[in-house]
Amino acid sequence: MANIAERLDLALRERGLSGAQVAAELTEAGIPITRAYVSQLRTGKQANPTLQVLRALASCLQVSVGWLVGEESLDSGAVEDLQLRAAAIGASASGLSDGSLAVLRGVIDLARRAEGLPEHSGPAPEAPAVPAARP
Repeated sequence: MANIAERLDLALRERGLSGAQVAAELTEAGIPITRAYVSQLRTGKQANPTLQVLRALASCLQVSVGWLVGEESLDSGAVEDLQLRAAAIGASASGLSDGSLAVLRGVIDLARRAEGLPEHSGPAPEAPAVPAARP
């Protein structure tokens, strides 16, 4: 099972973000965190962030807390990459009108059927509390 350091490093690399950028985003959003602390989490020198920090990091990096802490089992690196790309697509829908979101949900349902996957019937995900990091 992957640990926080591995997942945080992967998400930061995939997003093209530095620890300083993430620290600045979180601090601006009201969660004071330093670049050094992000670096310590990324290298495994710190391994027990608070739930508030985990939630903020996950939101900023557009991943779930479960994925970040390694609880969500993934079959391969390709699945991890797919999850990160899906999170980025979700973030890009931010600000769309209800009508546009309905069209997007329809397109996603069509794609899921084409892939032989069941339609997603759960509630729409909540908006992140921390703004998504800028590329």
